[in-house]
Amino acid sequence: CFICGNAESLDFPDAHFDLVLLFTVLSSILDDRMAHNVAREACRVLKPGGAILFYDFRYNNPWNPNVRGITKHLIRRFFPGFEMHLRTITLLPPLARRLGRMTPILYPLLAAIPPLRTHYLGLLIKPKGG
Repeated sequence: CFICGNAESLDFPDAHFDLVLLFTVLSSILDDRMAHNVAREACRVLKPGGAILFYDFRYNNPWNPNVRGITKHLIRRFFPGFEMHLRTITLLPPLARRLGRMTPILYPLLAAIPPLRTHYLGLLIKPKGG
């Protein structure tokens, strides 16, 4: 079932979900107030002890002004008090697309270099008390 709505004001009761998925959501919202509202709503509908599965850009994209990088600092601000388990993943896509037949060999080698990993994958766990 899909429901179309505004993520700043979700039509679900408090503490309704065990898991909330946020995949390239916050990086696509350039207005700080709106991004905070969306994060607040995700927290509100999440049960205590529930988790947010998070995947988003870490860096600004110089070729796409419609997205922004989401830093660890911002993630902490969006989800205060949450237990954070973040990993950097995803080799820089413009580089990965150019590997061609060498992808099986070069991708793992290049992806082992932390600055070349452009996204965070994280599990953010809401405190059981709130």
